[in-house]
Amino acid sequence: DNFIEIKKHFEALAIKKKLDKHILIGDFNFNGIEWPGGLTTCQLYNKFLDFFVGDLGHVQMISGATHKSGNILDLLFTNVPHLIENITILGQDGVCLSDHNAIEFKIKLHCPQKNRFKHKVYNYSKANWRELNYDIKNSNIMNIINSNDPYVAWPLVKSELIKLCDTHIPKKKSKDQFQPPWFDRECEKSYNNKEKWRIKARSGIASYINKFHECRREFKKIMNSKMRLNLEDDSDPALISKKFWSHVKSRSKSTRIPDTVYYNQRYRSNCNEQAEMFNEYFSNQFSEPSVYDTMIDFKDSKRFDDLRFHELDILLLLKSTIPSKAAGPDGIHGIVLKNCAASLAKPIAQIFNQIYVTSCIP
Repeated sequence: DNFIEIKKHFEALAIKKKLDKHILIGDFNFNGIEWPGGLTTCQLYNKFLDFFVGDLGHVQMISGATHKSGNILDLLFTNVPHLIENITILGQDGVCLSDHNAIEFKIKLHCPQKNRFKHKVYNYSKANWRELNYDIKNSNIMNIINSNDPYVAWPLVKSELIKLCDTHIPKKKSKDQFQPPWFDRECEKSYNNKEKWRIKARSGIASYINKFHECRREFKKIMNSKMRLNLEDDSDPALISKKFWSHVKSRSKSTRIPDTVYYNQRYRSNCNEQAEMFNEYFSNQFSEPSVYDTMIDFKDSKRFDDLRFHELDILLLLKSTIPSKAAGPDGIHGIVLKNCAASLAKPIAQIFNQIYVTSCIP
């Protein structure tokens, strides 16, 4: 069973084009194999060797004893032996107390840093809210709502609103996901100045080295000051925890989703497949929907006939929107709803009333 699971896993890795270089090292505990020839009389060991060496094209590169008994139990399989160099088997307890010897080797790899794609996002701090509210009030949104059912009207209204937002809200390139959230223009300017003097300091001139140390101290001082302001001086307490975890993420240089996700005896490294696996997991946490046979008759009820959504109520709700929350599926951010509450209250109230009357939910 163990061999079958290992075989399935490595076959899945082998067919991925992005994972074309394999290096597998560990304590296999194959004490019945003679190396470097790989000769054995054990049928199970032959299965492993046929798979790793025959099917995957791996080479086993450890030839010296790795256990105090003198056996070669720790192995290194790879399909890129030309990238492995300086293999050294350390002495007993060379790294820690163990009956196995540690193995040291170098991997010849050049890993150029990829240019991270930065998409454009709205720069709400420079939005012209006054002009945006004016254009929303004088737009064709109300005519669209009154002349169409909600199912048809809402996509048109959303398209018109996004078009107006593009006009009055400038865009900026998003930050790197691992960049500290307080890294602004001032920090960038100080960083560039520090790097300029770093290059000059390589010449060994004492004055350049001292200037580099001075710029580095100034950069650290600015970064620490920005970090404290970002985490402490904020009018919205809900942002504190988000900014704290943004800081943790920027320092750890890692994302929350691992490279490989395992669930229900499956391994997935593709982002889309991982998302489907998460959906499957959370879906399985819920029980089957309940089936009720209670009949409710609303034909003679006049209770909800006079229900109306009023513009003032919608206005108060929009003004209470928490701007730090992410946008919903419609892509309209809470900052827009809050700052354009006066101009959006009437159209939204009208859409809600039409939805209630027509029983049509877009």
